[in-house]
Amino acid sequence: MKKGLAIAVASALMSAAAAPANADAYRDALDRFMITELMYRYAVAHNSSDIEGYADLFTPDAVLYDQTMHYEFARGRAGIIAAAKSDQDKYNPASKVNDGQLHLGKLRHNVTNPVVTLTGNGTATGLCYVQIIAEKPGYGPVVMSQGYYRDHYVKQKDKWLIARRDFYILEWSNWGLAKELGLANGPLPGEKK
Repeated sequence: MKKGLAIAVASALMSAAAAPANADAYRDALDRFMITELMYRYAVAHNSSDIEGYADLFTPDAVLYDQTMHYEFARGRAGIIAAAKSDQDKYNPASKVNDGQLHLGKLRHNVTNPVVTLTGNGTATGLCYVQIIAEKPGYGPVVMSQGYYRDHYVKQKDKWLIARRDFYILEWSNWGLAKELGLANGPLPGEKK
């Protein structure tokens, strides 16, 4: 016990002594961690239809853009809240029940492989993969689509926020399943109107 405590104290003292020389590296690592956590918090807030929590992840003038279908999905806090409410109505109406439980809807976003690039002056870019899992009645969870998010981040009041998120859905996505489950809005990529 004493040996473990001595090692912990020595490690803390060495870290404190090295901190001035490595302050930038520590700050950069913390910023990368905070941005990576932001990517994950996005998925949790979206999956559970935490509308205010979801909107709080973005700058007041943030833009969400679907690069696959070539349209602006949402702009600004009001637009992001409206999009989140629409998703809640379509995919997760059970989350409207305030029973203290985490309600996951028909769709779940799984974010993986985050890569963050700090670009200076409180800005950064990032990329992460996303799988959207759909709950298929009588079958269970099925991968509906795969793609990635390309983000621009801004640090405001010591908090990292998403300023722009571009969605890219990959061509091998399961669009047929989206249509079957009534989750597709309009014609799918490659379909005629």
